Amino acid sequence: MRILTTRSAHEDSDKASLSLATSSESFKTEYRDLGDVNDGVYRIGLKVGPVRVDNPGEKVVFNYQIVNAGHHSASDVEKSLRLAGGALANLGVKAASTAAGGVLGATVGGIVLPVIGSILGAAAGWLIGGFFDLIFADCDGPVAVEQVAVTGLDLWRNTSVSQNGVWWRETFHDGLDSPDGCGDNSRYYTTWSVVRELLPDAGEEMANTPAM
Repeated sequence: MRILTTRSAHEDSDKASLSLATSSESFKTEYRDLGDVNDGVYRIGLKVGPVRVDNPGEKVVFNYQIVNAGHHSASDVEKSLRLAGGALANLGVKAASTAAGGVLGATVGGIVLPVIGSILGAAAGWLIGGFFDLIFADCDGPVAVEQVAVTGLDLWRNTSVSQNGVWWRETFHDGLDSPDGCGDNSRYYTTWSVVRELLPDAGEEMANTPAM
């Protein structure tokens, strides 16, 4: 992640999760406490997978969340991030599996989320009200959230040989309004990638591994 402006006046106390679900596998989530961070570039180091994707119509959804949460225990924050990440991923798979003619983002609180891109504003009310009502206090709050919903064919195309087996993207997250006494609204960039890998027991079958 690349922080241009923290949500707090000085340092954010960031926690991050990365969740993945497919139409054939239940969701998986990885979590990491990123510590106290200021403006600058930080490696997150979260990875989920590899997961087998051997069907062009397979629905693959992954999301990440980064929250500034320094006023509750790390275990409470981790529990909330895991619940929210899993719920978002499952909603995305359900929406993609029932969509006519393509993959659509999940519908959360009556809002259709984008297939790729920051959902910090769109999903904030749902996340805060449904999962983080006991966490956010003072200057705490989400600073980066994105959900990606694609098919197996999308992954194969985006991790083709011409792309050296790696599909990566940088996303800007324009922060939510912070309370009086905090810093300016946060401004975060995040970079994620999906890497095509050979499965050791599958010959030429390929796996896809989302990472940050």
